[in-house]
Amino acid sequence: MADSRLFEFSDDKSDKFWSISIDGKSHTVNYGRVGTDGQTKTKDFDSKEEAQESYEKLIQQKTKKGYVEVEAKASRSATAKETKASSKAELAAQKPFIDSIVADPDDLTNYQVFSDWLVENGNPRGELMAIQLQLEDSKVKPDARKQLAKKEKAILKKHARELLGEELAAFFIDNKAPEGD
Repeated sequence: MADSRLFEFSDDKSDKFWSISIDGKSHTVNYGRVGTDGQTKTKDFDSKEEAQESYEKLIQQKTKKGYVEVEAKASRSATAKETKASSKAELAAQKPFIDSIVADPDDLTNYQVFSDWLVENGNPRGELMAIQLQLEDSKVKPDARKQLAKKEKAILKKHARELLGEELAAFFIDNKAPEGD
């Protein structure tokens, strides 16, 4: 059975992942920008010991560069089919919330309920929405407003790729023009 570890590195200029798994006489490295499948490379060795030594050396190199271990799992990327099915299921689960907002767009309670649900389901849009709702409240004092604006900016920066989606992120973050038909 393969032993796998996942690391991430994030700073002002990048948001990257790097994972490594070892299985017998080989190890496989997967790396790239967070939100992508990245690239995968496998290296074979003459012995399990050599593979283990290289595995540990690579982990040590990455942690020295500032990568932080975030989770251990066999594979970081889901297949395109699984991702699409997951997205459809998530959209279906969100539909009742969106329908209530569309039915009464002036009722902030509907937005707050949706925000809470998104937070509970680990979606950064929920925290962003909660902060933006607080920023709309005229009773919020200037100092608190500044702190909320800082949090909003941090969330937008940290989750920009996820919030935009891969195609818009490629355009706005990576400055890559969309390919023509």
